[in-house]
Amino acid sequence: MSDTADPHAEQLLENFPQLSHENISLNCDLRSAQRGKAYQQQGRVFDLQWKPDFQMLHARVRGSANNRYRQHIDMSGFINYGDIDGECSCPVSFNCKHVAAVLYQCLQYQQGHSADAAAVDSLQAWQSTMLALQQINQQPGKDADKQAQRNEQIIYLLSQSQHKDAPLLLNVQRRKPLKAGGWGKENRVKIANLTSVFQRPRYATEADQQIATLMERYYTGNYYQQDYHDYPLQGAEGAIVLKALLKTGRGYWKNTELQPLTLAAAQQAIFNWQQHENKYRLAIELENINDMWHCINTAPPFYLHTDKLCMGEI
Repeated sequence: MSDTADPHAEQLLENFPQLSHENISLNCDLRSAQRGKAYQQQGRVFDLQWKPDFQMLHARVRGSANNRYRQHIDMSGFINYGDIDGECSCPVSFNCKHVAAVLYQCLQYQQGHSADAAAVDSLQAWQSTMLALQQINQQPGKDADKQAQRNEQIIYLLSQSQHKDAPLLLNVQRRKPLKAGGWGKENRVKIANLTSVFQRPRYATEADQQIATLMERYYTGNYYQQDYHDYPLQGAEGAIVLKALLKTGRGYWKNTELQPLTLAAAQQAIFNWQQHENKYRLAIELENINDMWHCINTAPPFYLHTDKLCMGEI
């Protein structure tokens, strides 16, 4: 079959949701979106098929080294949640540059409509969105039981600088669980995207939204609201967020290659004076943990056992 785009493909996109550059860049990371746009402009997208009854988009993309990759893009969560779940036969496998290329091809077809048709499409999209928001408000807990249907989940990645008394840092990501185990590529998440009163992203649970709401309350500056950053967990607020994220079972120390952190029992602190080179210093020990632990500067403080990958209050 020839690797050329169907000149009548725009007719096959009847009832396809209205896309935008923002939709694509939010679901695919910025680099994948940029490379996908370049692929689309080079005419690498072909065999485009839209199945409106199943809200599925199928295509093929000519990738590097002249490889052909197949895409199966689920648009069923787009109207309600803004989610696009694109699977690809390439090694990246999910919402990659090839998926972005297909989406940009659809966007180009949509933008090729006449001004009148575009106005009708925009009105229909607005009406569909308003209806979806009304349904969500009427049934606020309806999506809470759809965890098994989510292709991505929120991951909480913890790290700490080597500087003395440096706070624990939290990075919030969304990733797809891989069939072979582990997690797919990193997509950083803005906390503000999780706290909407109208809709919650399909990859987020109610617990994730509650954590994001707590973080948004503590980090009110534009520095944290508008960009993707490592959030410092310290003080009483940090302890509350830390305990909540540990309960999700999706908190990790430094990377996702090891098992997730667990919330362990509280430990009693024991203070001892120790002599070192004719000087005395105050040492802190834990009642049931001898080594391989760090003290986290929250209120109350937490311990982090880097060998057993667990955390708890002191």
